[in-house]
Amino acid sequence: MGRGTIEFWGPLAGRFGAGIASLMEPNSSRKNVGTVAKQIAIAMQIPFSLVVPIFVGGGIGYLLDRWLHTKFIFMIVLGIVGFGIGIREVLQLASAADKKNE
Repeated sequence: MGRGTIEFWGPLAGRFGAGIASLMEPNSSRKNVGTVAKQIAIAMQIPFSLVVPIFVGGGIGYLLDRWLHTKFIFMIVLGIVGFGIGIREVLQLASAADKKNE
């Protein structure tokens, strides 16, 4: 991979792009491989940490709305609560990953 590739993906992918690009170099060490693998694992976990609480909150709200014969108020409210929980979880993951990298 050339330097132009790193410059192109660097701003978009942040540390992940630079870490993966450094693995492509012939003299990369095993330590770099482990670090990048952990970063990729965290990057794969973040979307699920954001989406799952929204669906769980919305699903519980849907069931409450059916049980209490209301429109869709609980589904919206609990979906928003799930979104807040998902954002908090993503921020915790990012903060923990940042602390490990220091």
